[in-house]
Amino acid sequence: MRNHHNRRSNYGFGWEHDSLTNITTTGTTLVDTTFYMNHYYLDTNNDGTPDYSLNFGPFWFQPQSGAIRPVNGDVVSIVGGQLETSMVEPMIIVYEIDGLLWRDSSSIGSHFGGGWANGTMDSSRTFHSPFDSGDQIKLHSGWNKSNGTGHMGGNSHLPDSLFCQLFEIAPENISNRNGMNVFASYEINMLNSDGTNMLMSTNMMMGRKMSLGNNADYSFHYSDLQMEMYNSDESKIVVNGWDDLAESWYTIDATVDTDNNTVTFSSPDVSNLIVLSAAKVTGLESLIATQPTEFTLSQNYPNPFNPSTKIAFTLNSNSQVSLTIYNIVGEKVATLVNEYKSAGAYTVNFNAAQLSSGVYFYELRADATRLVKKMSLLK
Repeated sequence: MRNHHNRRSNYGFGWEHDSLTNITTTGTTLVDTTFYMNHYYLDTNNDGTPDYSLNFGPFWFQPQSGAIRPVNGDVVSIVGGQLETSMVEPMIIVYEIDGLLWRDSSSIGSHFGGGWANGTMDSSRTFHSPFDSGDQIKLHSGWNKSNGTGHMGGNSHLPDSLFCQLFEIAPENISNRNGMNVFASYEINMLNSDGTNMLMSTNMMMGRKMSLGNNADYSFHYSDLQMEMYNSDESKIVVNGWDDLAESWYTIDATVDTDNNTVTFSSPDVSNLIVLSAAKVTGLESLIATQPTEFTLSQNYPNPFNPSTKIAFTLNSNSQVSLTIYNIVGEKVATLVNEYKSAGAYTVNFNAAQLSSGVYFYELRADATRLVKKMSLLK
């Protein structure tokens, strides 16, 4: 493992064939809630300061194992892959927490989903997001020939090889959304052999655009939870890329498959930033068009939260429904829903501004069926 601190500010992990180091450790969770999304750290020697940062992947990700993100003060056992970053603390990509699977380590790979595309390759090469293999960009033989010009509007030519990476980033990290209701956003990096990112400017400004010698195939995967969190109308999804020369977003002609939650398109243009947006669904509770086949209660998001969070549930039949909040000793503190509802998918906002920090339970009842989940209010 090489130490990359202060070496190359636009460094792409895996560029020098780095690999993650497997690590198993135990410590106390430290949660920084000053950001829009919580930042997680691990104190392994009980001195009150972070020894590692913990990467749980995209903020919307919830594993099927039932594992949840820890709250501040939780003592947890972590299995993961360690990498050195420009941050003070080394980062652990979390694979397991307290014995429960969080993320399949094979999806991370030795190059964090990225890899090298050679100009002499005679077959296609696919690169994917490390946390969702459904997010992909595929380059084909001839990507650096004839029409490839590197940075759009410049005279630079494409190099003989590129290290390609694709990451999903938080929509809130896109500063110039221009009123778009962005529910998913992506960062694409193309590094040449000297480590320079061709999609970033010399002063490290993101958002540059370049042109390949032929079409690249793009595929992006989004989740129902993302649509619910941003109250997005799935029938009105729009795809945009950032053009740094025009200093504006351009519309990408893409195919949206709402059955498989995918967006696909082909283009020779590669933008550092690509976003998926959609018109908002009006109303506090958002009924999704597809008919649910199960009675479900989702983990609230965000969790931990302060002071509000969203709770999603689905009904597979018309039912008398109640959604109730209880404190740790079983006292009822709020009733969010208590009415007859049609089959469908719903999202309800819970504001706990008047409650104190602690663990709470939310119970969903539909006729004779009952589901309960735990959440944490952290002020």
